[in-house]
Amino acid sequence: MRGRVFAAMFASCAFVCACDATSDDAGHGASHEAGYVRVPSPSSNGAPVDPPTPEIHSAGIACSTAVADPMCFNVNAAPTNVAAVDTFLQEIAVTLRCDDGAKRQWELSPLLDRFESQKIFMLGELHGSNEIGIVSSALMKALAIAKRVNVVALEMPMDYTESFQRYVDTGTDPLMESLFEQQAENFFGTTLPKTARELHREGVSLRVVGVDIPADPSLPVRAIQEIAAKLTTQKATALAALPADLTFPPSAEELGKVNAYFEHIENNKGKICAELSATDCDRLDAMVHALWAAFGIYDMEANAALWFARREVVIYYNLRSQMNDADRMYAHMGAFHTNKHESSAGSRLAHEYAPTKDRVFSVGPAFGEGSVVWYGKDVVLEGEPKTLVRALSSSPPHPLFVSTTRPNDACEANPLGAELDSQVTGSGTRRELYDGYVHYGKLTSEIPPGDTTFAQSENAPPGASGAFRVYRDRIDALERDAFRQNGSLR
Repeated sequence: MRGRVFAAMFASCAFVCACDATSDDAGHGASHEAGYVRVPSPSSNGAPVDPPTPEIHSAGIACSTAVADPMCFNVNAAPTNVAAVDTFLQEIAVTLRCDDGAKRQWELSPLLDRFESQKIFMLGELHGSNEIGIVSSALMKALAIAKRVNVVALEMPMDYTESFQRYVDTGTDPLMESLFEQQAENFFGTTLPKTARELHREGVSLRVVGVDIPADPSLPVRAIQEIAAKLTTQKATALAALPADLTFPPSAEELGKVNAYFEHIENNKGKICAELSATDCDRLDAMVHALWAAFGIYDMEANAALWFARREVVIYYNLRSQMNDADRMYAHMGAFHTNKHESSAGSRLAHEYAPTKDRVFSVGPAFGEGSVVWYGKDVVLEGEPKTLVRALSSSPPHPLFVSTTRPNDACEANPLGAELDSQVTGSGTRRELYDGYVHYGKLTSEIPPGDTTFAQSENAPPGASGAFRVYRDRIDALERDAFRQNGSLR
């Protein structure tokens, strides 16, 4: 479930926040001071611990005092020459981890403060690295402890939701235990559920849900059958040729049946939905798309762009359906899904869906030259966004938070926000896509997990067998093709 990176991405603010709280005596949990939360890095089993001091950096970033946002009645024009842009970005970059004596600790209050009362915090990621899952786990924990979020949505199969919640609530679930064995140690599908489990033990409740297409198509089949049971004259139409008993991997003939059923429902949706509530019609449409997309990962002749677009319909539906009016969501997704500009679930949440319209805070990843991610194999990447990498280097000592919207202390307009990203559908500006970026430094491949400078793990790399690995490998294949054709990762 590799999220497409059409652009470099991730959220921020234009001030440096305090970093002077310490961990509690038990070595876990987060201390509350001056309205913010300090959260240590998560360990391999989900319990937070202080990360080891990275060996590659001789000097760290000292904890600093809080600086208020600049208040300017008039904002001057953005700098345009290279040196001035570099200076601007260096001034507004906020360190998200700092050195406090002998310890290194996460300082995530800039992100918490900027999220404020919005409904959805979207963290866009570049799949296959160690660093992003580690930072995401610390951020999710900070948001949950501060009572800013109570639902966690993952770019994982929607039919895993019950198992995710059972694991979080009880600490055990056979599917999750198998899943953790198949996933990399720092993959977000491992770190976030384990951290949610630790939070549950500390009295902080979270709902953890999968919002991607199902690994097992029987879930959308059952959902379609349940909806059809509410029909009268159109029941036979809804169930006609429903492909309920197909084998895996499906044959070309079976894939043809799935395609034919999708077109059949599309052609008859008006008649069917005339007998359904708007909610049931919406669910029928999403489940038909989920059924098609679940089989589509095995269709090598399919139009890849069409598969990505129909998959997005499912993700958008699942994100909406997992939120009640009082809920606030933390969504960890591939960066394409979280862009607020166009063609993504994130853009529809930000601009179309009434309960979350204009209430989505979205951030995406920036990374240094020579980053390596695991995409079915190690893939070496150029740094993105190049403007940030040039100004802040490929390997800053700590992750940095850079706004696309806030001016600097001198109140100059932000040049990064106006920069076009040609890789994104519609060539949106960085401000249109994301509220800011986290520059993680030079990413390391999630295999092996011990390569990261944020945390160390002695666990072995994940195995290559198991149902989830098959599912993930098929999606990886589609996304590697998209990468070769477009120079972009989905």
